[in-house]
Amino acid sequence: MIVEEYFKTPIWVEQKSEWVDDLIKITNPLIQSAKKTNKDKIKKNNGSDFGIIYHSDNFMNNSNIITYTNYIEKKSHEFLDWMGYDLSKHTLIFTEFWVQEFPKDGGGHHNTHIHPNNHVSGFLYLKCSNSSSVPVFHDPRVGHLISKLPEKDSNALSYASMAMHWKVSPGTLIFTPAYMAHEYRVQKGDPFRFIHFNIQAIPNLNKENSHV
Repeated sequence: MIVEEYFKTPIWVEQKSEWVDDLIKITNPLIQSAKKTNKDKIKKNNGSDFGIIYHSDNFMNNSNIITYTNYIEKKSHEFLDWMGYDLSKHTLIFTEFWVQEFPKDGGGHHNTHIHPNNHVSGFLYLKCSNSSSVPVFHDPRVGHLISKLPEKDSNALSYASMAMHWKVSPGTLIFTPAYMAHEYRVQKGDPFRFIHFNIQAIPNLNKENSHV
């Protein structure tokens, strides 16, 4: 019997541990600012930050991170090219680039979602441990979701799997197609900080592809 595989979804993962210390220093003020913004919520919650996620504004234009954003943009281009997309008439841009930290008192999480109108979604982990939250990636095949059968073993990865998770460590850098939904499991309370970015391929504006 010949077995062929089609319509697979790739995830690229690499380790950039040498980035962690510098990016923690760069993102510390952003997280501190986010914590100040949530002071009233914490006060109303009897001093606990349970369930409050500290979320920065976009900072892709920060001059201190240009080395990192240039690398991520280059790898995203390689990722889409490797998948088979023709980018000769497109330019990649960051649409979102922010840092998040989950609460020290626990309860941090994200429900399943995507970031529309993007082509690459990615994550760079700065603070985490073996007991931290983990990213969970969901099957993007709509047809599979509609006609889902029970799995023989929900703990095993197979063609029947609905989702999978990745154990991360400080410096783990992940690239996924933006069409693949992701979530974060509920955090117990240990340190968990990561940068999340989204990238869009926009058409180059020139006479060749202009309708004017």
